[in-house]
Amino acid sequence: MEREHLHFIRLRKKDSTEPFCDPMADIKQVVQQAFKELPVLYRELFKDEEKADYLKAYLKVFTTRLEEDKTLLLQQLMEFAGAMHSKFSDKELQFFEQMLGKYILYTFALYQRRDGAVDAKERGAIRAASALLTVHEELSQETMNKVLEELPKVKEHFEHFDETIQGVDALCIEDANKTVKDIKALVAWHFNPGADWKTTAKLCDTYVQQAEGNSEKDIAAALAYPDYESPYFEMETENDVSNTGSKTPEV
Repeated sequence: MEREHLHFIRLRKKDSTEPFCDPMADIKQVVQQAFKELPVLYRELFKDEEKADYLKAYLKVFTTRLEEDKTLLLQQLMEFAGAMHSKFSDKELQFFEQMLGKYILYTFALYQRRDGAVDAKERGAIRAASALLTVHEELSQETMNKVLEELPKVKEHFEHFDETIQGVDALCIEDANKTVKDIKALVAWHFNPGADWKTTAKLCDTYVQQAEGNSEKDIAAALAYPDYESPYFEMETENDVSNTGSKTPEV
């Protein structure tokens, strides 16, 4: 019996109107590149293939939720920290922090040496927001609220706004005509999940366990809301002439 294997991956839509900057001098690019290197370094040092794959998946879930989930930034950071502490030892976490810090420091040194002219006002607001995030555990909620109210530019960087949320397609690698458009909206249409990412992810995961995996609804449910318990960014469908099949989510 002839079968057709189709592979779908999450493809976030991007329509940026931001001014040009050197990509390698952009902190987002620097950290994203560091995230790619960390699992490789971890695998070489700790010789644990399974946990290296978990690290790669957790970092990808974290960056995905920052881009797409409107949950407050501080809550997302706490959930990421909790997931990491549940899977990795103190020694491993210390390794991640040291390697990430060194990567950022060395990249910063290279480009700071080259470039001196930046927007000082905007840089100051971002630096203040970073400092506030760093010490938030030492502050009372009252103090946090007071700081944010008195520093509106810091508050702007500190919070995550709905209008930044991007759409996501499930791109079919073998046949672009089979690409599923706007899978997050499709999930909302079928499941009415509301705004909470974690609740929606669990709802989708429960549905996917029983789904055959070859309908647009199945594909959307599998890929739209990855989380730390089900960090899936790819899936495979297996179709035969009777239009039945199964799916295998992959990290």
